[in-house]
Amino acid sequence: MSTRRRIDRVTSHRIDVLKIALVFFVIMIHAEKGLIVYVKDYPPAVWFTASIWGHHLCRVAVPLFFIISSYLFFSTWTFTRDSYVKTVIKKTKTVLFPYLLFNTLLVLSIMAFGKIPYIGNQAYLTDRGIWDLFLGIHGKPINYTLWFLRDLYIFFLAAPLFLGFFRVTKVWGIILVFIFWTQHPAPYLTLDASGVFFFYCGCVLAKKDVDLDGLSQYGTWIVVGYILMLSLGVWLEADSISPEWYYPQHCLELISGVGALWALSRLPWVCNNAILLRAAPFSFFVYLIHEPILSLFIYYSRFIFLPFNPLTDIVYYFGISIITFCTALGTGRLLARYSPNTYALLTGLRRPSTQA
Repeated sequence: MSTRRRIDRVTSHRIDVLKIALVFFVIMIHAEKGLIVYVKDYPPAVWFTASIWGHHLCRVAVPLFFIISSYLFFSTWTFTRDSYVKTVIKKTKTVLFPYLLFNTLLVLSIMAFGKIPYIGNQAYLTDRGIWDLFLGIHGKPINYTLWFLRDLYIFFLAAPLFLGFFRVTKVWGIILVFIFWTQHPAPYLTLDASGVFFFYCGCVLAKKDVDLDGLSQYGTWIVVGYILMLSLGVWLEADSISPEWYYPQHCLELISGVGALWALSRLPWVCNNAILLRAAPFSFFVYLIHEPILSLFIYYSRFIFLPFNPLTDIVYYFGISIITFCTALGTGRLLARYSPNTYALLTGLRRPSTQA
């Protein structure tokens, strides 16, 4: 269902433009492996660029995706046996199916061609096991970027538990889940603990019917606060003297980053951006397909362009991200126009016409 049918038009636009922007952030997180491959020792300017973008700013993307997904879901969902069965069926088609499909495609590609550069090879399949990589049971799946879909599907299956926890603990449950996240009581869990926290936050926002613009008058201060937290995070990352402070600070930084990006999405030139709004319906497809496109571009770029100084390192980092994003977006547009059935299959039976 389009977000426009659930919430007001302005909020819908804000969520839409955030989704496509956050997908680009996800690509930038993974694009750093191009620097790792071709730049042996990061010059200071390159390290700070990769740290600010890939290790901090872009890391807000996944928490925001969890909150948005949870908020949109719980804003209209109440628990009954029938509603739960319908949810399981729907999320199996729209979340689990693409997850399994793209993992299958990558496993089959490795079996057929021997390897996918910077993703895996035959030895990797043997060491981890095909089923483990296919399902992502004891770690990330073969298409490592799709761990988010695995966790999201499990959270949807556990929706009655989230709802029940909220009814017992109300808003105070956020503190308990935050402690669970920051203390890592069960590091052997495959699920990402931060995902539990942010998904629960989305549940609370929806069930408390919180005004999403309630703090809009403090938007500037929220953004400034996040910039300060990001700066502190970069400093702590570089400072090997106090590593014990880095993770707790990073958790708080992500929370402030979610607030800052939401505040920035209120700006007219953001929420009414025609380019982002046109691209927004393809955000899920871009997310699904950006790997292995990114890894293949990194591998074959050695025959065209290699970074050789700090400036070209930074240009390469942003360039490979932009090229991957544009290629995935262009592929989605072409498939949606000329082969809508293929597009629907790859995206969990999402028809292009229903995403606008």
